[in-house]
Amino acid sequence: MKILRIQKESQRKKNEKMITILLFANLREEVGSERLAIINKREMTVHQLKKWLKENYHLQTLEKVMVAINEEFVTDEDIVKAGDTVAFIPPVSGG
Repeated sequence: MKILRIQKESQRKKNEKMITILLFANLREEVGSERLAIINKREMTVHQLKKWLKENYHLQTLEKVMVAINEEFVTDEDIVKAGDTVAFIPPVSGG
């Protein structure tokens, strides 16, 4: 059972609460967008949101990403709810 459905931000209805997902670096490239807006039917954990993204976008690189809800870093057990902005930030590599 899917608990979310994707909506373009321009299709939002004023009375619907959305979760905004921000994607950085390779995640942005894999999805083809820096931002997703989803309708949230119920609260979920960060882990559940990661699982949903993996299933719907075939992302395999979410295990090591840092996640922030409303600009505060969180764990996989933290709750995501309507109105939140969730950022997925991959580890930085370089040489």
